[in-house]
Amino acid sequence: MLKAALPLNRRSFTQCTAVSDVGHECEELLSREVIQNRLEEYTCSKDLKLGRHLHRSIVSNGLDTASDLGDYLIRMFSSCGSLPEADLIFCKIAKPSLYSWHSIMSAHALLGDGLTTINLFHSLEQQGLKPCKFIFLSLLTALRKLKCLPEGRLVHSQILSDGLDSDVVIGSTLIDMYTKCGSLDEARKVFDVLPNLNVVSWNAMIAGFVQQQDDTTAFEFFSKMQKSGIQPTKFTFSCVLNACINVDQGMQIHDQVMLSMLESDVVVGTALMNMYAKCGCVAEAHKAFDRLIHPDLASWNAIIAGYSQRGYGSSALELFRKMIKQNIEGDLITFSSVINACASIGAIEVGRLVYNEIVAKRLELDVVVGNSLIDMYAKSGYLQEAHKILTTLSSRDLVSWNTLIAVYAQHGNCRLVQQCLWDMIKEGTKPDERTFLSILAACSHAGSVESGRKYFVSMVEDFGVTHSADHFNCMIDLLGRSGHLKDAKLFLGSVPELPSSFTGWTSLLAASDKYRNMEVGRQSFGRLSVLDPVCGSGYVLMSNIFAGAKVDQRSFETAKASERCWCFESGRESL
Repeated sequence: MLKAALPLNRRSFTQCTAVSDVGHECEELLSREVIQNRLEEYTCSKDLKLGRHLHRSIVSNGLDTASDLGDYLIRMFSSCGSLPEADLIFCKIAKPSLYSWHSIMSAHALLGDGLTTINLFHSLEQQGLKPCKFIFLSLLTALRKLKCLPEGRLVHSQILSDGLDSDVVIGSTLIDMYTKCGSLDEARKVFDVLPNLNVVSWNAMIAGFVQQQDDTTAFEFFSKMQKSGIQPTKFTFSCVLNACINVDQGMQIHDQVMLSMLESDVVVGTALMNMYAKCGCVAEAHKAFDRLIHPDLASWNAIIAGYSQRGYGSSALELFRKMIKQNIEGDLITFSSVINACASIGAIEVGRLVYNEIVAKRLELDVVVGNSLIDMYAKSGYLQEAHKILTTLSSRDLVSWNTLIAVYAQHGNCRLVQQCLWDMIKEGTKPDERTFLSILAACSHAGSVESGRKYFVSMVEDFGVTHSADHFNCMIDLLGRSGHLKDAKLFLGSVPELPSSFTGWTSLLAASDKYRNMEVGRQSFGRLSVLDPVCGSGYVLMSNIFAGAKVDQRSFETAKASERCWCFESGRESL
């Protein structure tokens, strides 16, 4: 039914290398029941060492080809994360039952090896075996992780033909598969025809809407679920907390969490922290953190990120120190937040120590942490180190390039800004409005009028990036700084009457002051007086222009009145 992604079948697993040392026999002979109980125990405790020891006993007693013990061994090895040993056990089973097939398929699906799960299903069908409910569940889990929507539809068709579509577990898994593949409409169809809905079905739909950022529908389903008599679980609360768009909405969910006595649950507590931090309530986020009895790494990451993202760099670093004292090792998510905190307060030495820790742990520098490092070094003025991080990243995104281009622009290095632009284009990264804003700013600082004009046109014609008021303001600043006041006025005439045009008129007035251009200065001051009658900077600049032209104070007062009249009479017409 499904085309195999790789030519794998059951025989191909015999190529796995045996890890068990069959040369050491165990002293004790155990009954089947004792062996099964111990394998269950080692599966729960994930004790690979004792599991291997027991496996040697099974092999030495010639029981390794039995289907029932093989199922237990597969589950034990897979729970310990040792797929090669689980594969070896499966290969040695003389006649694997459907349960054996399910055990090995489930192991590969849960550990992220979706392609092998699909190929095992293909082999099962080739051997004439009819898939059961649990086989389909493992297969749907694999397809969900791989986001294989076409294959998922084929499996759904087979489930329908086998009459399993009314099963609530199958239905919930189908909903989850469709939502993870981005097809909410198909998930909704499965949901609507299920005869019996449980909390898993509701959770799958709510999670799907949250994933697709349809927060309104997510809350509608959350309300319907409760009205149908089904109580939310900690997973439900974590989903809807992620969908909260304001703190009032979040506090309403928090009240329900309190009634359900789930405040101290690490999953719900972490979701509460993320919600409060996102809404800017860092103190409330910290209270949620303090209520956790045993915060895990995800909880620490949430509170550190909350402080870091809200500009409380010192508090974020203090929490990081506390986490280390509790012997909790950070991951790349932790390090990214800590580096951002270092950048915000200029703690460059701490940032370097964190980077050294990443290198020491041999963690692959992903693009998020890399961007944080670039930002930290750039903000502290270490441009060479920022560029070095960019070149060492195995993959770079638009944020990586924009961060470096922006800092080069701030330092007025037009040449390196242009070089970065061409490098990112060669790499296949398309510049956006932020990129061109930095480029125009660099041209303005460098006084490169022609380059600025070229990029202003190119951003639309060559890259399809629409001009914003900020881009116009940059061009006005560039032209004004370079003494092209008339051209700057023409640009202002084409800017929509938005509040941001205030920036353009201020730039033009400042340029008029620099070049002592009375005519343009008076017109700019008049427009500024309408936009903001109490603009102090406008009066100072205009006063400077009159002072430079040796005009007395009374003339200035008269000019102020006349310019206001001129502006009111001309209304909103372009200059």
